[in-house]
This record gives sequence, structure tokens and C-alpha cells, in this order.
Amino acid sequence: MRFAIATIASFAAGAFAQSHGPILEIPVDIYDFWGGAGGWITFTYGSDAGTYYCKWTGAALPTPPTPCGPYNFSISEGENHPYALNITYVPSVISWYGKADIETDNCAAGTCRAVNDTRITMRRTCEDTNDCPY
Repeated sequence: MRFAIATIASFAAGAFAQSHGPILEIPVDIYDFWGGAGGWITFTYGSDAGTYYCKWTGAALPTPPTPCGPYNFSISEGENHPYALNITYVPSVISWYGKADIETDNCAAGTCRAVNDTRITMRRTCEDTNDCPY
């Protein structure tokens, strides 16, 4: 199996483009899409396509990280930001697409906006400013 690891990078540098075939490393800025309560990851990949909720409480994740989606898709705490997460996806061939049918989460300050594009879809709980980047 090939490993695809999404690590912390600048979201402004570019979108998470749709990909076909084996991927070794994809930079994605994740921390802006997460809050203390967790977040959603939505993608399409064969029969396992769907929306997955990854819960993250406090300053640390469970050990080992909570499984988040099919295969070995999981989250772990990043080093560059308190809310930074590394996402590891381990299928042999990867096709990631953003999915727009994500439901509104329970934001303490209001509602979040979902995205309609070909990026992986992530949202934080926006409990502080209610300004989810999507």
C-alpha cells in the first residue's frame, strides 16, 4: 500500500485539488477547520464514500488517534498549531473529492458554511468567531 499524508501547510497557497492514483504527500491547512469539539471529514471513495465525524477534545487526541473514515484514515495532533492535525489515508489508490452534502454543525455562535468544490471538506466548530473559511 502507498501512504498519503496530509500535513500542515498554508491553505492560501492553493486548494486541495482532486487527485487520481497514488499520492505520497499532500499539504493541507487543517487547523482553521477544527474546534475543541471535533469536526467532519467528507469525501467520496468507492462504497466508503460519506461523511465522517472525528471528535477531538481538549488539547490532545486519544491514543491511538480516533479512526476517522474508511481504511486507516485517522487524525493525530500536529506540531505547528494547537488545532493542527495530520491526516493519514492508506488505500492503494486514492481519489479524493470534496462533498457538498455536509450538514450544518452545532456551532455555539451560529452556523458554519459548507464548501462546494473538489477539495476535501473540513469544518471546525467555529465556537469562537463563527467564521468558518468556507
